[in-house]
Amino acid sequence: MSRQLTIALFAMTLTSASASAQVNGPGPSDPNDFDTVINVPADQTSIVSVGNIDGSTTPTTQVNVADGGTLSGVVNAYGGSEINFSGGMIGTGGNSFVANPGSEVNISGGSIGRFTALPDSLVNIRGGNIGTDYSQFLAYQGSRINISGGSFGGYLSFFLANQGSQVSISGGSFGGDFSTFFVRGHGNAVNISGGSFGGDGSRFQVRGRSMVNVSGGRFGHVFEAGSDSTVNISGGTFEYSLVAILGGSLSISGGSVERLSVDSESELNISGGTVANELNAKAGSKVSLFGTEFFLDGVLLDSLTLHEAYLVEERGGQVLSGTLADGSAFDFILNGASVSEEDLFESGSVLTVTLVPEPASAVLLLLASGALLSRRRSTWLHSPAREPSALAADFAKVKTSTSYVVENGCGS
Repeated sequence: MSRQLTIALFAMTLTSASASAQVNGPGPSDPNDFDTVINVPADQTSIVSVGNIDGSTTPTTQVNVADGGTLSGVVNAYGGSEINFSGGMIGTGGNSFVANPGSEVNISGGSIGRFTALPDSLVNIRGGNIGTDYSQFLAYQGSRINISGGSFGGYLSFFLANQGSQVSISGGSFGGDFSTFFVRGHGNAVNISGGSFGGDGSRFQVRGRSMVNVSGGRFGHVFEAGSDSTVNISGGTFEYSLVAILGGSLSISGGSVERLSVDSESELNISGGTVANELNAKAGSKVSLFGTEFFLDGVLLDSLTLHEAYLVEERGGQVLSGTLADGSAFDFILNGASVSEEDLFESGSVLTVTLVPEPASAVLLLLASGALLSRRRSTWLHSPAREPSALAADFAKVKTSTSYVVENGCGS
């Protein structure tokens, strides 16, 4: 027979012997490791506020919510608690779920309303529906969010990765039309290797010295790197536009981009990937291309020096083409004034090309430098005893002769 339970912070109705739960682990723990275990809907609840409000890790509480379970109102998970959602409804109807310091939340199914992750909380999401139209998902400083699946928000929804949060996304669907995914503040670590972001009118915005690394995923509308932020892109599909604004830095080594735009005081570095349509560089912007060969109107730029930036000043409709460092071909039309559906490099924009070794050549150089180090090491090991000053001098010579090759072999 089901029981009606009220779960208060210091009044737990299901208590066992002291246990050692792995709260803040990679996923759901063994129920036998907890002091208190509550299963919903088997153990019905009226108010849920689970764990230790002071953030302490003991006593420990596990709540498991399955299909048919419903927790209404504002749901709080405090220190020492682990909340596992595989079904049911939690905090819906405009209400919210809050992961407080010292809590762990694992979501694989069910429906949840607005979600907030506070400092020192851990959230692992691999399924379920989090938020609806107009909803919010907020990750604050010190929270850790790992997402491999699930659906987040809808029309006009808002996802925030705030200063100092750590967010890793390898799957899932984020927002509907006119939704916003916002990364803000120093110390963020946002890594995206998969997932689908936004619909018509949506924006992915990076601001305030944040860093975002993208190696995969689909971005349906505008993606902005701004306000001294850094965005590194090695993969993924950007179906509308990729923009560097307000002093943002954008580096592309892979992936597919429909359109590129760089505003004043912002910079764009391209060493790989493809740009399907136009690149728009405003006055005061800086665009740097890194490749293994460059042509101007079909004529090879054969006076380039390896690893030295060469300033391209032409703006009369010439075609700059070549091969990027990853082997991708490119071509840009050097228009100084706007031409419909063509590239634009306004007067006052800075465009440079930098010659780098072909990948195979770089690997051979790196291997050669490794062999040199091995020979030098063998010489040191089998030589007669030498003064420390002489050994230091030899080591300095090896560094001088190899560091340039090793650095460039690593893609510098």
